[in-house]
Amino acid sequence: MNPTQQEIDRAAFIRKICESPFDPTPRLIYADWLEDIGQEGQAILVRRSVPGPARGVLILSIEEKVFVNPKAKGVFDSIKFDVPTFFANAQEIFLKFPIIEVSIKGKKPQKARQNEYWVWVSDQFSNHRLINSNSVPQRFIDLMCHQPNRTGIAFHTCREAIDALSRACVDYGREQAGLPAIDWEKLA
Repeated sequence: MNPTQQEIDRAAFIRKICESPFDPTPRLIYADWLEDIGQEGQAILVRRSVPGPARGVLILSIEEKVFVNPKAKGVFDSIKFDVPTFFANAQEIFLKFPIIEVSIKGKKPQKARQNEYWVWVSDQFSNHRLINSNSVPQRFIDLMCHQPNRTGIAFHTCREAIDALSRACVDYGREQAGLPAIDWEKLA
């Protein structure tokens, strides 16, 4: 069955929002369009996502699992999954939502070298004694190493390490969805 023009237009708006998740303009244009087609409630939610503080709660269901985003801004922009669910659904999620933050359940960086810095351990590490429940996929390690101003996977703070993993996951999801890369350095 062929999609209707309205479905095609909606998909195009969502694609633009996903391509530029930090730009409010596509969201405002989408809200105007929603209002034009009689979906005032949805238009209000989208407009609320643009200026000010987050409101409401959004629920996303993937593979019969329900995920709640209490900081929702009218659309999902932050998600939290375990690694297998993220890998299995990244393309679909990033095509539908302007995700800018990803948390991986149960993963925390490890303190290293007498607590001088924080590191992520790859699940491909050759020394299997170091692989544990906090190990992350090598693909994420590779993406972290290619982030601006990064020369390795050692971080000064736990927060810095968690943010780097989030950005690596966002980069991976956007890559899977065929979206342009986010210039993290420009946003800093």
